[in-house]
Amino acid sequence: MRTIRDLRNLSKKTALILAGLVIAALAVGGYLISNKSPATEAFQSEHISFVYSQDYQKQPIPAPATDSPQTLVLLRALEPARSIQLSFEKDAKTGASLTKQNFLDFLEANAESGFPRFYNGFSKEKIERRQVSGVEISDFRFSYTGKDNQTPVFIDYLIIPLGNDAYYMTIQSTDKQNLDSESSKLISSLKILK
Repeated sequence: MRTIRDLRNLSKKTALILAGLVIAALAVGGYLISNKSPATEAFQSEHISFVYSQDYQKQPIPAPATDSPQTLVLLRALEPARSIQLSFEKDAKTGASLTKQNFLDFLEANAESGFPRFYNGFSKEKIERRQVSGVEISDFRFSYTGKDNQTPVFIDYLIIPLGNDAYYMTIQSTDKQNLDSESSKLISSLKILK
């Protein structure tokens, strides 16, 4: 085993290599600590579960307006301002049955016609369908102008038909890159429990 006196006798080249290795190890350790994934929380209802970052805070659930979906969970976080809301509509399939439309087509058409009335400066980016836990859902991406008439707000709105009911998940942020990142993580964790 070498002593400190032995280390002094190392060649400059060996000492530089050892110092470089120590610095590299410290840099790698610092990088791993700083890039540690944020802690997460999980939400689970009877039919939907997902994981979200721990910086979101649960909010009081507002009383549903007449003929409006019931909010199951409302989460908010700051910097950037963002939120996640999961709502549930019982017997949402009734309208599709009466009009003899595919349930998801019916829900998409309702959303697309209603959003411009509810969201100032509504601008649709895309609508795409994807499979989650064997269920076809709709992913509706759009933006609007916030209540201050200046701040752009970006939304990923998921429409999840399940039996005769529908779930709606709104993921929104004032930062588009943040929405892309949060939405991707949340959707990859989304489980539909039949």
